[in-house]
Amino acid sequence: FAEPRGEFTLIVEGAAEVSGEDEALIERAREILVEVSERGGTARDAIAAGSETGLSKNDLYRLWVEVREL
Repeated sequence: FAEPRGEFTLIVEGAAEVSGEDEALIERAREILVEVSERGGTARDAIAAGSETGLSKNDLYRLWVEVREL
């Protein structure tokens, strides 16, 4: 491109597939979040409790939203 115009999107790598180990972590985090929800905890409480799984705060918050919608 001599003179590029507009916006560009560069995709470096697609999303990684979830392994069995990752699924186990996600399920454990979901269990923790359900427990916190049943006790009336807040999102902050849930994310703090779920941090032991090693999942990111963003992933834990997404799971929290899913759990709260059930």
